[in-house]
Amino acid sequence: MSDIKLNQARNFITDISRDMNAATWDIGKKRMKTKNELRFQDGMIQFQQCSSQTQKDVMNAFKQYQHLVIKEHNIFGKYFCIDTNILVRMSFHEDDCKLFIETKWDNSYPNCTPLI
Repeated sequence: MSDIKLNQARNFITDISRDMNAATWDIGKKRMKTKNELRFQDGMIQFQQCSSQTQKDVMNAFKQYQHLVIKEHNIFGKYFCIDTNILVRMSFHEDDCKLFIETKWDNSYPNCTPLI
């Protein structure tokens, strides 16, 4: 089951990074992976260049996936809930065009809210 959740998280990050015209992405370091839980932190979506167009692409992609956002925070970014219990947090730093990713999944927390 954990591999299925991990693939769903990776598919979401692949889709949103493609919509942002990103160069590469990495889900980050594995912090925990059991049959009931996974946590990856310190991931990043990277861009070829940092320009106003890059910032527009990121904001447009965020708008496209707005229906998945369950919380927004000025510092910590946007919290996306995919497949009812996978939480993906993305924080975009406009100064250097870095987008940081954290992914969590826990079978005991439906609807993502307790994971925040």
